Amino acid sequence: PWPLRGSKQPLISLLCICLSGVIVRPVSFIGHSLGRVSAVRPPVQRLVDPPEVSAAAAAAELKRQILATSAPFGDPATNVPEVVRRRLDELCRDLEALNPTPAAASRNAVALAGSWRVRYSDCVPPSNGQLGPFVGEAFQTVDIEQGRYCNRLQLGPLQVELAADWQVRDDSSWRVNFRTLQITVFGLSLPQISFPAGTAKTWCMTYTDVDTRVVRAGADGGYSPSREFGLYGKDVGLE
Repeated sequence: PWPLRGSKQPLISLLCICLSGVIVRPVSFIGHSLGRVSAVRPPVQRLVDPPEVSAAAAAAELKRQILATSAPFGDPATNVPEVVRRRLDELCRDLEALNPTPAAASRNAVALAGSWRVRYSDCVPPSNGQLGPFVGEAFQTVDIEQGRYCNRLQLGPLQVELAADWQVRDDSSWRVNFRTLQITVFGLSLPQISFPAGTAKTWCMTYTDVDTRVVRAGADGGYSPSREFGLYGKDVGLE
């Protein structure tokens, strides 16, 4: 659905861990104690790991490298130099090649459910966690049952929340329709802003596992206020 190589590439909008940006969801590691077992031959050590084990280890190392590469520029990473953005894109492409969740936009969409933290995005503010010179905490909450999601940026007493819904485009992508923007200051909600009809993007779910997502996004013909206001080029992110 999205060309991953070529002159006009979609943006990495989410790196969420949860990774167009990385999105990271909080993960709990639960240890299991091993009871003593007698009269049992210890298993023979494998000389070669099964393919799924090797892929998981490779993915874990790539995620570590992505976060290490973006870390000097904050969390979420902002104002990332072009040379570092290119390196992050290379690492994301390697990770995408190991995607363990096919059809994440359709039959396996439950894997997207929950709240995800944006770690890096080359999208425009506030999707990248930035508002003017200020950087806050950016989260994305996906409600599969209701068919809705929201992007929330928290900057001290200021909260900006973008609400949207979607239609399934194919097994790996959604057509996302932006509906409203809500700004709250010190708990006081300002008048809600509704987006014009047709304000939309296409999201391609290129990598999804239990704690990390990579999403590539493009306007692909939809109305974009950020594009119209000149925040980025008219052809950026188009198919």
